[in-house]
Amino acid sequence: MTLILGIAGATLGFAIPYVANSIAIYKCRKKKTELAPDERYSAIYLKLGFCVLNGCVWGISGYIADYMPAAVLMAFLFTTALLVAIIDLRIRIVPNELLLVMIVTGTAFQAMKFGYTAILLSLVCMAVMVVFFTVVAGMVGFDKVGAGDVKLAGAMGLALGYPNILTALVIMSAVFVVFSLIGLILRKLTLKSMLPFAPFMMIGMIFTLAYMAW
Repeated sequence: MTLILGIAGATLGFAIPYVANSIAIYKCRKKKTELAPDERYSAIYLKLGFCVLNGCVWGISGYIADYMPAAVLMAFLFTTALLVAIIDLRIRIVPNELLLVMIVTGTAFQAMKFGYTAILLSLVCMAVMVVFFTVVAGMVGFDKVGAGDVKLAGAMGLALGYPNILTALVIMSAVFVVFSLIGLILRKLTLKSMLPFAPFMMIGMIFTLAYMAW
């Protein structure tokens, strides 16, 4: 199963840039805009990197799993998080379709991994995350923290549950602070710079899922 999941994950990983680009084109067409070509998102090194990364996480999930369906769901959440991060970087949109996938997969994962009672706690995490990000958006402005970020925070809380969501938040915050400080020091960023926040949220989720798999 480790080998099978590793191969499946590597195959999906190699296809991630193509899938992300297809979704980005679809979302742009719905908004009646054109997606500008960007070779960075289709480079072979990116495909190979995702191939190795996704394959490793899927393989490790299969290796340590005591219940295979839960391992597959956790690995699929990892892949979904990668897709969300890439698409938000590319077009500054968090697709509702991927949010729905994350919610459904996360609910099933919580039930299979931790039991059906864990779903109730995950729903509480979801509500707390939505409220927290809504408050932050109200303080800094909804033009800086969009509705997509708020919905993604809720889906993230549901998929990870407690206490894993705390780990994700710590990692997310640490990466954001370090990235911002380096950008300010190198004068690549200013205090008024606008950054897509979903990738930082997904980095927190990705590292948490990788840690859980390990």
